Amino acid sequence: MRDSDVLLYLRGAFASLTQSIGWGQKGQEDAVSLHHRLGSLVDSLIAQLSSEKEQDERPDCGAGCGWCCHLRVSVPVPSLFALSHFRTLSEIRMETLPLSPNPMMVPCRFLDTSNNCMIYTHRPFGCRSHSSLSAQACRERLTNPDAPDLSLPTHRQIGLALRRGVGDGLEALRLNRRDAAVDLRLGLDILWSTDHAWDRWRGGETLFAPAWFDVEAGVLGSGLFPLPKRDPLG
Repeated sequence: MRDSDVLLYLRGAFASLTQSIGWGQKGQEDAVSLHHRLGSLVDSLIAQLSSEKEQDERPDCGAGCGWCCHLRVSVPVPSLFALSHFRTLSEIRMETLPLSPNPMMVPCRFLDTSNNCMIYTHRPFGCRSHSSLSAQACRERLTNPDAPDLSLPTHRQIGLALRRGVGDGLEALRLNRRDAAVDLRLGLDILWSTDHAWDRWRGGETLFAPAWFDVEAGVLGSGLFPLPKRDPLG
């Protein structure tokens, strides 16, 4: 089977899983359930890929590394609600100084002072599907955007399949497909500053439009969200 066929299959699987959640019956508990089930599927795919790689092709990632935690991360809106259950507003770092002049690189709200993730078990799918062959290369890219990008493309494709599939699932549920990819920092800011955010979002309000994140184009905001021509999932 071609890689593009595999990715299309994954897109369909992610869409079906999104639609299988009983939206509206248990409120935000459904968001937590969806986040965990999608996370388990992504983890199993990543583990399978890693076991098939030679030793010198396996990710150079580990606890305390944290350099990729300065990249902007996209999450589906349901995951924002789920993540807000795992840590309270008072527990996270609201004010953090960027280590890079690149506006697309800012410290994650959940990165602690020891460079460890406070929600690692529950981390977003963008984090789960981002791996690199060199932690040093990730560190260098913080200050030098022209440094080599040694992140694993196959893992990135899984993340792409998930974004497209969750978007398909949200659209089937008559929600906005662009809510499949919002910036984690901006999305949390909107969620925590909005009363009755869950009910209003489920009612169709585009609360998170300012945080929509076109990952492939590196564009934030409520503009168009086109599928790039190079996208094998189009």
